[in-house]
Amino acid sequence: MSVRKRGNTWSWCLEMAVVNGKRQRREKGGYRTKKEAELAFIKAREEYENCGNVTIDTDMSMADYMDYFFENYSKLNLKYYTQNVHKNAIENHIKPYMGHYRLKSITPAILQNFFDDLYKKGYAKESLKKSYGVLSKAFKMALYPYGFLKFNPFEHVSLRHYRYNNKKDLRIIDKDIFNKIAMYYKQEDHYFYIPIMIAYHTGMRRGEILALKWEDVDLDDKSIYIKHSITFKEHGEWELTSPKTHSSLRKIAIGNTLANVLKEHKKRMKLLHPNTDFVCIKYNTGKLITIYDLKNVNRRTREIFGIGFNMHDLRHTHATMLLEGGVSLKLVSERLGHSNIYITADIYMHVTKKLERNSINIFESML
Repeated sequence: MSVRKRGNTWSWCLEMAVVNGKRQRREKGGYRTKKEAELAFIKAREEYENCGNVTIDTDMSMADYMDYFFENYSKLNLKYYTQNVHKNAIENHIKPYMGHYRLKSITPAILQNFFDDLYKKGYAKESLKKSYGVLSKAFKMALYPYGFLKFNPFEHVSLRHYRYNNKKDLRIIDKDIFNKIAMYYKQEDHYFYIPIMIAYHTGMRRGEILALKWEDVDLDDKSIYIKHSITFKEHGEWELTSPKTHSSLRKIAIGNTLANVLKEHKKRMKLLHPNTDFVCIKYNTGKLITIYDLKNVNRRTREIFGIGFNMHDLRHTHATMLLEGGVSLKLVSERLGHSNIYITADIYMHVTKKLERNSINIFESML
C-alpha cells in the first residue's frame, strides 16, 4: 500500500494507467493519521479500478469505521455539543457492543438487538434516540458516499414502542421549594439567582439563557428574543451558535415579575460591568456564567435543600404549570422551541393524560 508520512500528516499515492508512454500517478495528502490515509487510498483505488463504482469489500472493523465516521463527518459538520453526543454514543455504547465485528458483517438483527439491550439496561428514551441518530447517519454514509457497503442494514431497524414511564423521567419543582431556592440565592447575592428566575419564568434551555444579551431583551414590550445558544469548550473557550432547531428561534412573552427582576439587574450590571453585553454574568468579575458553573450550583442546591435538582427541571416545571393552567399544547410547544407539537406531547404525556381525565370529569359534572 502506497501510504507514507510527510511532516506531520500522511499521504497516499496511486499508480494509474500509462498515457502517451507515461505512467500516470495520483497523490493526496493532509490526513491526520495513517489509518485515515489507508482508508482513503482503498476508496480511491477501488473507484479507479471500477471506473467510478466505489463499492468496497473491506475487512474494516465496526470500531475503525466509527472512528473514521467521527473524524470525517461528525467533527467536520456538527456543532461542538453534537460532536460530543456522537462521541459519547460511539465510545460508550456502539463500540463496546459491536466494535469487534466487521463492518460488512453487521446485520439488521445485530442492530435491533443493540437497541433492545439498551432498553433492557434501563437507558432513557433520549439515550436510545441519540445512538439511533448516530448509527442511522453512519450507515447511510457507509453506503454513500464512502462506498464501504453494498447495502444499508440500518434501513430495517427501528426504535420499537418501548414502554417508558414519562413521569419518572421528569422532575417538577414545587412552587414553595422554588421560592425558597430563589430567595436563598438572592439573599446570598449569588449570580445563580438570575438564571433560575429566567428558567422558571420562560422555560428556556440553559444554553439559550447563558447566551442571552441585553439587546435580546425588550423590557418595555416584556419580551425576550431567542437568537442564540452558547457552547462551552475546553480551556474556557466558548462560542455563540444557532439554537437547537429552527423553531428555537422565537419570541417569548414575560410577565411583570421577571421583567422587574431584569430591570433591577440591568441597572446594577451597567454600573458594575458597563462593557458586558450578556445578561447572565458573575457579579464580582463580569465573566460569563458557564455550564460548568451551573453544574456546581446544581450540586450545591441539592446539598442545601436535600432535594433532587437540576436547572433543566425548571424548564419542565414551567411547561407543566402552563399545561395544567389550561394553556394549549401548541402554544407551550412554540414557547419551548420544540420542532413540532408531537415532541411536546410525548415529553408531557402524563400531564396531557391528566388534563384529558379532568375534561371528562368537567363534562360529567355538566350532565
